Amino acid sequence: MRGRPVLLILLAVAVFFGMSGEGFDRLWEAHLLKEIGLPPLAGMEPVVWFGLINAGTLVLDYLATEILGYSLDVSNVAVAARLLFVLNALTVVGVLAFALAGGPVVGATGTLASIRAALANAAIVLSPALLLYGRAVRHGGVDPSLDARNDTGKSNYGY
Repeated sequence: MRGRPVLLILLAVAVFFGMSGEGFDRLWEAHLLKEIGLPPLAGMEPVVWFGLINAGTLVLDYLATEILGYSLDVSNVAVAARLLFVLNALTVVGVLAFALAGGPVVGATGTLASIRAALANAAIVLSPALLLYGRAVRHGGVDPSLDARNDTGKSNYGY
């Protein structure tokens, strides 16, 4: 059984997501307010905008999960590994695009102590998870170096 190797990969990815999430979760609102700005639609306060953004995100998350759940066989380890790789890549690209919105790339990277640079760092910290997913995808959803089987073909995990 290959349960533990997959869990080790997911644990390592969770570490990168946690580190990246710290930066993004704390800074996206400030970046939106200070660097991008909110449109003055119907005189809505920022708190209303953030409520609408969060509600819209929940609805889109639900719809995307339903569509992917019906159209892909996520019980297949290889399919799940490819899906996680693609979703993680889209997250990295999305966070970087958000971090660089409203200004040139050179200005974003040149300003080391800004919200924009911190958001870009959040995306960069997340990107090593792509390597972990990529390795698993190349090997059918499992990292072969984590498959702890001895010469007899039995697992060292006792199952």
